Amino acid sequence: MSKQFLATLAVALVVIGAALYSTVTINKNHLLTLTGAITDVRVAELTPEATLVILDFTAQNPSAVGFEVKELSVERVDGARGDVLSKAEAARFLEYSKLAMPNPALGIGDRIKGGETAKRLIAARFDAPAAGFATAAYRIHLTHIENTDAQIEGRKP
Repeated sequence: MSKQFLATLAVALVVIGAALYSTVTINKNHLLTLTGAITDVRVAELTPEATLVILDFTAQNPSAVGFEVKELSVERVDGARGDVLSKAEAARFLEYSKLAMPNPALGIGDRIKGGETAKRLIAARFDAPAAGFATAAYRIHLTHIENTDAQIEGRKP
């Protein structure tokens, strides 16, 4: 083989490698997802058959694109689904019951900017007695306006 062919092959391999690396890096920065953890679980008994669960959590958006919330849901990992309260309802309940509101509530239309780590809370009503809710594991399901899903899962540390 000639020296010119080997030099051309080496340059072509470097260019292809650089193109692949930049493509993977750019796509990784624009992969829309959220990561995070539940940092606190608070439980309030509304009636003997209804329980309000307040989840404090941290959500990190590692991508370069903002995550705008289209839908929210909360469920216990065992499958029980709760009805999510709006931001105003959650704030009103916390104020009425004199519970601390260390973080703002998360609601539909809220945005977590690219690269941001946000501390938020979400409240959900479950039609079940309060027993076992404080130690249960929960899953917060968030859907982006472009139908990209993210889940934050955990229990009280």
